Amino acid sequence: MLDKYAFKGCTSLEHVVLPRSMEVLKDAVFSGCVSLKTLTVGDKLRSIPYDAFDDCDNLEYIYASHSGGAYFRAVNNCLVSMRYNNIFLGSANSTIPTDGSVTKLGTGLNGKKIKHIEIPDFITVVSRSAFGGCTELETVVLHDKIQEIEEYAFA
Repeated sequence: MLDKYAFKGCTSLEHVVLPRSMEVLKDAVFSGCVSLKTLTVGDKLRSIPYDAFDDCDNLEYIYASHSGGAYFRAVNNCLVSMRYNNIFLGSANSTIPTDGSVTKLGTGLNGKKIKHIEIPDFITVVSRSAFGGCTELETVVLHDKIQEIEEYAFA
């Protein structure tokens, strides 16, 4: 088990491979790992606190060992919450999955170095702060089925 804050502020950490057997991450475990580029999660992972990867804005690639688990899986460089059908964590190279695993856009892409994003037509709501802090965002393609873009969605 990785205890809370275990790697917090490890500014030189670039790659993390979590063991397949790891089920739970604790608070802010990788928060402030500003050089983190790749993350690989195991298929038993079932709980990740929202602040586990705060300020890991240089993350580029997200992988899952094997096909991913019942709670989280990696799709298109996104860590997708299977319980909530949203992107829990994204990266600079994330694209919104079109396989039906994502139906809502939460805050998983917040602060990432995304330059272009096309929101698929099955997404009807873009939540508050979904793309907040994406200071390098240049292009956003929306579709006519979007019913709501909440306040501060792109701020």
